[in-house]
Amino acid sequence: MKLTRFSQGANNSVVVYQSQMTWLLQEEIPESIGSFVDDQGMKVPRSLQNQGTLPESPSIRRFIWEYAIALKQILLRIKKAGLTISGSKFAFCVPALEMVGHVV
Repeated sequence: MKLTRFSQGANNSVVVYQSQMTWLLQEEIPESIGSFVDDQGMKVPRSLQNQGTLPESPSIRRFIWEYAIALKQILLRIKKAGLTISGSKFAFCVPALEMVGHVV
């Protein structure tokens, strides 16, 4: 049997989860990812959005390429830690998200 969730009513479970994710992703915070309670949001600095395209692939915007590289690093970190991501909750390249009842 493998524990995949915190027990309901577990003392400080949110704090434990957030501190573990902060430790796991410490090299990516705050440049590539932000963490709020039990949600992590990946971000691309606004300054990157106007850097043009890649010289070797003019159809690919530079900020999209850098976003994909950062996403790969984060997902590999999570995989190496033995964690999983819920496919139904994973949102990739969306203009807005609903987090804790607010659209961000």
